[in-house]
Amino acid sequence: MTPFKPSRRHLHTATYVDNKLYILSGFDDSIGIKGIAGISGKQFFYLDVSVPVNTQEISWNDLTNVNMISSHVGAGSVKGGTNNKTIILYRGKYLTDVENDASVYTNLIENNEFVNDMLILDSINLSWGKGSTLNAPVPRNSYAATLLPNKNIIYIGGATFNGQSLTLNEVYMYDTINDNWSTKNTSGSIPSNRAGLSAVLGLDGQRVIIFGGYGNGEIVNSQDSLYVLNINTFEWSIPKISGNITSSRYLHKANLIGNYMVISFGVGYQSESDILLLDISNNDEYKWTTKFNPPQNSSKNNIIPLISIFMGSLVGGILLSIGIFFLHKRREAKKNLIQIPDKHNSYKTSDYSQAEQEVINDLSSSIQNIDDTMLSFATTNDYDKLRAPESDDTLGYLRNEMIQAVRPNDNHR
Repeated sequence: MTPFKPSRRHLHTATYVDNKLYILSGFDDSIGIKGIAGISGKQFFYLDVSVPVNTQEISWNDLTNVNMISSHVGAGSVKGGTNNKTIILYRGKYLTDVENDASVYTNLIENNEFVNDMLILDSINLSWGKGSTLNAPVPRNSYAATLLPNKNIIYIGGATFNGQSLTLNEVYMYDTINDNWSTKNTSGSIPSNRAGLSAVLGLDGQRVIIFGGYGNGEIVNSQDSLYVLNINTFEWSIPKISGNITSSRYLHKANLIGNYMVISFGVGYQSESDILLLDISNNDEYKWTTKFNPPQNSSKNNIIPLISIFMGSLVGGILLSIGIFFLHKRREAKKNLIQIPDKHNSYKTSDYSQAEQEVINDLSSSIQNIDDTMLSFATTNDYDKLRAPESDDTLGYLRNEMIQAVRPNDNHR
């Protein structure tokens, strides 16, 4: 059997669950605009990181046959649920996952400009509320966002509706506990204006590491692609780096897995691997490497993750923090529940753990009380502006507490 090799992509999702990095969808760079409804939108696969990985010989595991999601680009994803084994996908843009938390500040297109209302979804109780937008930054997309140990979310860079890359001489903090915004001026070796970058929290919880992006109409060069922000002093610095310097990328994804910043796909590379590994275990010197050694507590398991999928047309993203979504703006959406077999094996309901079965039962019991909504999705030529019709409902993309839940496909039981 020919090994599965995914298409190159950007605007995909990358979600780390149970020692597996799940990659879904994205824009296929090899086939042009038709890729939005083609190969890339249908591919679903994962990388097993419970074992050592060599990025020069990556062994991908294909799950495309169980992908029930319509073709799309620019989604955000996190893991969550009662047992942290559910992948929650929002068909919006840009979400950064940090362990069990994820964060994003979002903007939608309305009347040819971004807007930034904030809605809050309690994903445990399926109830909605509103967050503050007082003193929020100007509307933007293609930013980087990370949840910090103090439960503040930091937002870095991005682009305006007209495509202008924004400055990094200030960053923006959203306090998820007290529901307020603040702006922090930065100092030091401030990076150039950029959007389409990624960020992860350093292993010590005291710094944010950013990579890549584009600005002034072009991708940032490889010598200017990696910076560190001290979140106590808000001072930027360029870290000491060893190993083979990689090409810069943008519209990629970055996940923190063990001692590594794991960068997947994106735009801007040619002959390099789809996966980049930056070893950040030594704060005095980061190292680009092709070898991944799994965390010591990694172990193989056969637990089957669920995927809860919120599909809408959000340009921006989501925050999932202790079971809470922070969403900016209202749009129509629809929810599906997908079961993913492990190692391509068939399975039945009894294959689930008790906790996973409880999730299925809870979602199934709500089906009769939830309205179904229709999804409208379009993209513009720069793949960076997604549109959907306005909803007449006060919550926009929701008619009730959540969107329709769909039972698992019998073909995969």
